[in-house]
Formats: sequence, structure tokens, C-alpha cells
Amino acid sequence: MKTIIFAAILFFAVMPKGQAQLQDNFSDGDLTTGTIWLGGGANFIVNAAKELALNAPAPLPTGSSDTSQIYTFLTFPDSTIWDFYFRLGFSPSTSNQLRVYLQADQATLTNANGYYVEVGETNADTLKLFRQNANGTVVKLAASTQGFTTALKAKIRITRSSTGSWKIFSDYDGGNNLIEEVSFIDNVYRGADASVFGFWCKYTSGNKDKFFFDDINIQPLLPDTQAPFFASLNVINANSIDVTFDEKVDISFASNESNF
Repeated sequence: MKTIIFAAILFFAVMPKGQAQLQDNFSDGDLTTGTIWLGGGANFIVNAAKELALNAPAPLPTGSSDTSQIYTFLTFPDSTIWDFYFRLGFSPSTSNQLRVYLQADQATLTNANGYYVEVGETNADTLKLFRQNANGTVVKLAASTQGFTTALKAKIRITRSSTGSWKIFSDYDGGNNLIEEVSFIDNVYRGADASVFGFWCKYTSGNKDKFFFDDINIQPLLPDTQAPFFASLNVINANSIDVTFDEKVDISFASNESNF
């Protein structure tokens, strides 16, 4: 009995512990300083541009595809904000696609309960958010309204409240001009149900080194306590003014004269 208890204590002592939040721009040049990335082996590197990059081995047989994943452990609150940048050097398809697992309950991402964003469907280069169940079922919860144009890159922000209210924001130039695209409700899996954030890449031989990631920031979604500020004001005529705020405001609130 003493041996069994000791073994159990040792097991839990060496289990990976999740960070309370994650910030990584890969400027340290490796995958084990600060944020510890696991599961990728030699298939992922930090490239000369200080990006996390897929670097899978030798060419695959013609017509076949392979997958690689990399992940880190994280402690998720029930209200979370995910920020990340990605760039793809190819035209996505069902054979060449990306999944960003926002939260998963195990390190084998494709077997987990959780949520992921996917890019990669023939003739439909849009962002899609899915709920994945460990029994193999997948439910599409939302799809972006804009999608990619030429360069396949984007800065993405996804928020989820404690009540299961999700929003997806995007900038398809890869900058910080984030526009809200879609919102929806889903509260099947909470933050407490998850412990893993990661990237899953599916690729054919020619695209084994064309997935790039950067500027990952995952943290609690805190209440916005700062009121909108007048950024500029322009008098149009004797009865109208044009007011610009420093953040998006609710139209019904902004149209109510008693609020001013």
C-alpha cells in the first residue's frame, strides 16, 4: 500500500501544470522557455522571423497527407479571450487545413472534448468554429462572414463569456483592426472542463513547412469598465454632429439623447 501511495504522489507531482494565462510571440527563439510547447517534436520550430512554424520531415507519398500537432497546458477561466495570428502558405482544402484548438480536455486533440477553429475547405476559405465531442461527433457552431481574399493570413480574437456567449473578431490583413464577424451561444463545455490549447495541421508533401503562428495571447475576459471616449467631433449643420468614439458603441445607447 505504501508503494502504491508513493507512486500516485509521484505521478501527480510530475504532471504538467497549466499556466493561468498564455502570452507567447516566440521572441525567445525556442519552445521550452516561458511557455512550454509539447507534442510537436521536431515537426515544429521557431523560424528566423520568430514565428512558430511547421517543419515536418521528408516528403510524403503522392496523394497522401499527414498531420502534426503542438500544444500547451493552460488553466482556462469560464470567461476567456483568445488572440492569435496565423499565416498559411497555400490554398486550404480538406487535405491541407488548420485547426486551432481553443480549449480541449486532453492532449490528443482530435479525441478531445472542446472547441476549435478550422480553416480548410475546398472553395470556402472562411473561419469556422466547431464543438468537438470525444465520441467523434462534431457540431459547426459558426462561420465567418468575410473570409480570406488573397493572402491567407489573419489576426483573430475570440471571446467567450461565463454564460456561453461567443464572439469572433478578425483582421484579414493580419493587423489589429479587428472587426466583429459573428456571435453565438454555446455553453456545453466550460473553461474548467479543459486544460489544453494547441494547433493541429493537416498537410500534403508540398505544404509540410507552410503553417506559421505568432502573437498568442490567452487570458481572462475581464469586464469593460472604461466608458467610450470622444475621439473626434465634427459639426455637420445646425442640427447634426458627427461623433467618433475610441471603441465600438451600442447603437441603441448612442442614439439615446439622455445618455449625453
